[in-house]
Amino acid sequence: MKNCVGFDIGSLAVHVAVVKNGKVTAGINAAHGGLAEGGAVKSFADMAEFLKTLRRTEKLPARNAALVLPAGQYYCRRFEIAAATREQMTFNLPYGFRDYITDGKENYFFDCVLLGSGQREDGTPYMEVFAAAARKETIKNYVGMFGEAGFKLKTVIPPEFAYANLLKRAATVHRHGIMDIGQNSVRLYLYNGDASVSVRTAGYGGPGESYASAALEILKAVNFYRFSSGEALEHLHCCGGGVHNAEFMDTLRKALPLPLDDLSEFPEVSAQTDAASVAAAAGAALQ
Repeated sequence: MKNCVGFDIGSLAVHVAVVKNGKVTAGINAAHGGLAEGGAVKSFADMAEFLKTLRRTEKLPARNAALVLPAGQYYCRRFEIAAATREQMTFNLPYGFRDYITDGKENYFFDCVLLGSGQREDGTPYMEVFAAAARKETIKNYVGMFGEAGFKLKTVIPPEFAYANLLKRAATVHRHGIMDIGQNSVRLYLYNGDASVSVRTAGYGGPGESYASAALEILKAVNFYRFSSGEALEHLHCCGGGVHNAEFMDTLRKALPLPLDDLSEFPEVSAQTDAASVAAAAGAALQ
């Protein structure tokens, strides 16, 4: 969207990216005082009041809003489906989630990004998609919450899609990894260009063994990427509030085989004071 405010609700703060004329012009991190845990909102009414106050005090310019869904509130999968029109895909996408959704596909919204297309050996055309599914009730709650706060929620996407939006705007196409480093876990999003390949999560607590264990899990994911694709990752970009944890970052640097990059390759967010914290919000707003 040309003008939009992107939101990423974290465990400690709401991360905000303001987009004007297609460019990120401001990044804001506002502590919410425990209104969310693990990204999940505890009270939609209380969070709506918080966002309303934030909109007024920060003079947020756009009514259109975009939200990054937290982990646990969506499914994401990469799979192939028979070649179809956009309308036909409405009926085909739920099939790709048949092993995950057991309470009725009519209770979910589905969307996807087209990654490529081709023909199978028998000549049947197919499309490869990266698709997401989220409960309609969840989306309805967020729409109501943002409405109460004075926004019109236009976009709700998983972080996999949000980071892909940044990668589309990178100066060159690479095999990227984006590490979202939170307060007690790391989520590693692996991409080939802007096409998501996989996601890995590693938890960590205090210093010491848990730091080393999390670094080892990330190293396994990086090595598996090379094994499965035949090519090594070229960049590991770091974002999230955990980038300020110097001891954990030092553990990661010692364990991983390639440098840990900042977000300078993504001009849409790199100019912001705390770009690492608002990267996902910016990606959502740029949808």
